[in-house]
Amino acid sequence: MKNLFLVIVMILLSCVILSFELNIHHLEFLRSEFKIEENRAVGYWIYSNLQPDGSYKHIGAKGEGITCVDDVARVAIFYLRQLETDPEDNFSNNRAKEALDFLLRFQRIDGDFYNFVFEDGTINKNGPTSRANANWWALRAFWAISLGAKVYSKTDPEFANALAIRAKKVLKVLESNFKNNLLKGYTDMSSIMLLGACELYRSIPEKDILKAIETLAEGIIDSLDTSHGELLGFFDEGKEEFNWHGWGSRQIEALVEAYKATANQAYLEYAKKSAEKLFPLIISAGPLYSVSRSIKRFPQIAYAAEVFVNSAARLYEVTGEELYAYYTLLLGSWFNGLNILKSPMIGPDGQGYDGLEITHRNLNSGAESTISALLALQAVKTLPENYQELFEEKKEFLTPAFFLEAEKFNLGLSEAEAENSNIASGGAFVRCKGTTALRTNLLLPKVRYQVFAVIPDFDANTVSISVRYGKEKLKAEKKLSYYGLYKLGSIVGTAVEERLSFGLNPSNGTVAIDTLVFIPSVIGIYLDTSDQTILINNSNETFSGVPRGKCALVPGKAISSGEIFQVAVSCQAVKIKQERDYFLLDLFPLYNNNGIVDANHRRKGNFDNIQGITGASYPLEEIKKNIENGFLLMKDIPFLFSDNGLDNLRTKKQCIKVGLKASELWILGSSDHGDYTGELVIKYKNGQQESFFLGLSDWCGQPKYGERSLQFDYRYDSTGNVEHLNCKLYLQHFKLKGDEIEAISLPDVVTMHIFGITLK
Repeated sequence: MKNLFLVIVMILLSCVILSFELNIHHLEFLRSEFKIEENRAVGYWIYSNLQPDGSYKHIGAKGEGITCVDDVARVAIFYLRQLETDPEDNFSNNRAKEALDFLLRFQRIDGDFYNFVFEDGTINKNGPTSRANANWWALRAFWAISLGAKVYSKTDPEFANALAIRAKKVLKVLESNFKNNLLKGYTDMSSIMLLGACELYRSIPEKDILKAIETLAEGIIDSLDTSHGELLGFFDEGKEEFNWHGWGSRQIEALVEAYKATANQAYLEYAKKSAEKLFPLIISAGPLYSVSRSIKRFPQIAYAAEVFVNSAARLYEVTGEELYAYYTLLLGSWFNGLNILKSPMIGPDGQGYDGLEITHRNLNSGAESTISALLALQAVKTLPENYQELFEEKKEFLTPAFFLEAEKFNLGLSEAEAENSNIASGGAFVRCKGTTALRTNLLLPKVRYQVFAVIPDFDANTVSISVRYGKEKLKAEKKLSYYGLYKLGSIVGTAVEERLSFGLNPSNGTVAIDTLVFIPSVIGIYLDTSDQTILINNSNETFSGVPRGKCALVPGKAISSGEIFQVAVSCQAVKIKQERDYFLLDLFPLYNNNGIVDANHRRKGNFDNIQGITGASYPLEEIKKNIENGFLLMKDIPFLFSDNGLDNLRTKKQCIKVGLKASELWILGSSDHGDYTGELVIKYKNGQQESFFLGLSDWCGQPKYGERSLQFDYRYDSTGNVEHLNCKLYLQHFKLKGDEIEAISLPDVVTMHIFGITLK
């Protein structure tokens, strides 16, 4: 009977959602009735955390509340947009009205809004994320009720009029906080206010609302006329120094709506000017978290991804240009796997995952993430059918952006040194005091890349910079007048790994280099199913027949990209040492991680921070208690052990030549940032092979894959302090055919670490 009920619910919901991408099941799970003072209203739980059995549990925000205006306003906007598409949609009508009713219960008599409610029904009136102060939640509520006034103006005029009255009250509160033609001087907050004002103007076209629209739009476009705006289309959010963040930055979308409301062409041109430079970066790098003195790439969140999808969709709506249709579907594709992990950011029940890191996804799924994902996919669904079909195809980056941390370069004999800093993206930058040459290897696809340096600190006036990549060279003389991004020029990739040399020489004083950034001038996304490539050409020359500033769908893989995320590694022979009847592989030539340190070197360990040069690590003192005759013993299985700086390898599909018979295999390892699995392949000399499921649990968690474990009482954290956490090494065992092994191929999962491999 229960299964029959679920089938009926699915059928009913299919009448509301246009395709599986707009799956609202998890949103419905978050929906609950809440007590608000002496009344009750329907809202949405702030958080929901993934449980070990795969289910989700409702979670409140400690000290803040259990549901909030900020999230429910997003829900109202989602369903109101559904109603705009289909005015007869009763389900969306009911959900929109109950969300709007919830919002109005938090509006004060002066028009401002509180945000959170506690579990006992008390409205949180004093918390910094809840008190009435013309803040984010008031803005989002203003946008939602203004949109409601417009949507219901034809179908329910009385309700629409009541919403418009409420919206005008909050508009007055917001206008009283104008500073330099912006709300409180910030363009991000102003963009949401502008969206609300445009919706309100469509239902009540009054002069004072038009004036607010024009004031905000002028303030926003002024913030693009900066160095960072000219370089990459960033609207300045800062006051004293440049600052921008992905989340909440709806300036492009807001300017398009201002153009629709006023017909002022300048607003549209500024929106297009930003989009031309910003969209290629966001597609190739993902929804950046923030840019200021440094670039913070992670966490990448649905809240940031969604704003760009809707911005592109609005541009397509008003221009009809194919370019913006492609931008919409590609920006939205971050949710279905066009990201650095090639993993979906929306789950099978429509849960929007809470974040993507360089190594893993946060699979918790709160209201903000879920509704942001739905708003993004809703925007994609406004595209013509042929673009929606392309959206659903599996995609592959051919031209990703690259971010190289300076502290990870080889400094050689340069007059420079790495410094730890909380303003640096990876926790450290390189301070250059004189002639400096930084070197590393880099594989760039065969397109032109724009090259930028991130300079977070300096006391020099100018700096001479040179970049060499294979046969490509560029030189730049930069006058240092602000912190952040400096454009150095452009180089063309070769699709093979080349030596990259970055040279600089300050005229006087010092210059700090945080990151080198390579952004493709041509976006290439390969569609696996249809064997086609989406090309967007932002370079100054025609590329593969596509003119500058144009886009096209071309057959096959149109760009030679080499191996971008999965570097092909030829099989490497290793030494083998026999101990009793065990054969121990010497993995030292393959080690690429320093995860074990002693107390004297504990600030140099880095087991778990792939972006930086320091991280937490295992204590050598504890591990030495398990070493006998030079071997690390785990449940009496011996492994070769190194304490010479590198002691384990992050698995990147390394191939190890073996050349001996074995019937059993043991692996000593663990994972960071979660529990991970990958394919372990044994290739035999007779041409046969075996594949195994290798699972290694989180180093400070519990064994999830049947491993045996060796536990330690503490670890060293990223600053060298002792943390009393029970971290572990895990032992996995596999039975083999007993034939002669030619090679062992490791998983392609950089969060899995292998310390040793032993055969018998």
